Amino acid sequence: MKTIRMGVVYFTLLLLAVCGFSVAAAEALQAENFVPQPGLRIFHKGILGSDGTRYDGSLVTAKLPGDALLTYAEETLTYYEYNQPPMDAAKNRSVWSYVATADGIDKAPLVSRWKAERFFWLPKNPEVGAQWKTSWGRRREVMQTNLTVETAAGVFDGCIMVEHDVYAGGTGIERHYYAPGVGLIKILSLKGPTATKSTVWYEVTRIERIDPAQARQIVETLMK
Repeated sequence: MKTIRMGVVYFTLLLLAVCGFSVAAAEALQAENFVPQPGLRIFHKGILGSDGTRYDGSLVTAKLPGDALLTYAEETLTYYEYNQPPMDAAKNRSVWSYVATADGIDKAPLVSRWKAERFFWLPKNPEVGAQWKTSWGRRREVMQTNLTVETAAGVFDGCIMVEHDVYAGGTGIERHYYAPGVGLIKILSLKGPTATKSTVWYEVTRIERIDPAQARQIVETLMK
């Protein structure tokens, strides 16, 4: 009987440990986890629009005085149009700020040449099934969590995937992958949710750590 009781106690403790880990993991899945850390230089490449213009660039992340979360700025941005020499697209660089709300996190443009508007970025608890719509009515939905995603910059654990309807009626979608402490790391474009082929529209290629004071200076300069 004593052996049985000890076995039950051991099993109970093991179950509590597992459940405790699961609860902790669930509590850790917060939108703020997917805001980039300050002091990063994030290199990326992608495709711009339906004309297929390719681009690459770098973002710098910083915590500015008064920032609740973080601000990032496009330090470099270069376009590669068909049969044209690379073009420095300095006039199209933007600066964005992450803003906490009761429902989650918004992204607000501080400097933008595209007449961009503030938009809802991620819900407070980005669990599978969390769904919202853009201001023009298109679906956004968290489809997967705890993913391992590989890009040219390396392997990222604990990622989430958000599916975006990008055409009316959901005839085309994008899958946006977010990594803890880095933010958006990859976008795959598909013709529909059952498509077997995809196009990489955005990908992080390299990440460097820089001095936070230097990062603030770079971002503040780009805001002027």
